[in-house]
Order: sequence, then structure tokens, then C-alpha cells
Amino acid sequence: MSAQKPLVRILIADDSIMTQRVLSQKAEQFGFEVVGVASDGRRAIEEWRRLQPDAVLLDLVMPELDGIAVLDTLRGEDPTAKVVILSARQAKKDVLRCRERGASGYVLKPFEPRHVFQTLKRALQVDARNAP
Repeated sequence: MSAQKPLVRILIADDSIMTQRVLSQKAEQFGFEVVGVASDGRRAIEEWRRLQPDAVLLDLVMPELDGIAVLDTLRGEDPTAKVVILSARQAKKDVLRCRERGASGYVLKPFEPRHVFQTLKRALQVDARNAP
């Protein structure tokens, strides 16, 4: 009997209850465990600090603090933090700004959950390949 591979622990930070619900319902089938959700930027930072997830799915437009401010905080505290941006913003400047600030990926809304989790898996695999 083989041991089951542990699920990757994620935090979902998005002010859309529908987005939270869809991603939470689909996460496990893609190998992820949702350990927390946050509906605003300040709460996202608090939950990230408290839960220490393996990765974050982060909306750009949220109350309190926007996704860029959250991304800057997370990457400032942990330069290896894995953060995939979820956004309806399609402008190249938004995508580039997120990449420059250390985002691990960028997924446009509306999205297919499979695409979100594939992007997250790629971001985590890049980290594994670069490990010593």
C-alpha cells in the first residue's frame, strides 16, 4: 500500500464568492487543498502569514488592498512565494507589471479551473527544478 502524495496547500484571495466557490470545489481533483480564503487584500496577507500556504491564487482588484500591493508584500516577506494572479485585466502592461513584481503566473477571467490549476502546477514545478 503506497502513501498518498500530500496535497499542495493553497490560499484563494478573491472578493468574488463565486470564484472562491468554484476554485475550492475543483481544487482537490487537481491535487490542491484550499487551506483558506480571503475576500480583501488585508485579509489575504493576514491569512498568508497565519496559514503559510504553498501558493496563492490572487485577484488583482480587491477591497482594502489591491492584488499588486498584496503581491509586493508577499514577495517582500518571502521572495520564493508562489503567487498566480487571477484577473479580468487583459492589458499587457498589467501582465508585465505582475511578472516584474514576481508573479508566478497570470490567468485571465473568466477562466477554466483546469487552466488555473495547470498554471499553478507549472509555477510550482519551476521551483522544484531550481531546488538545490
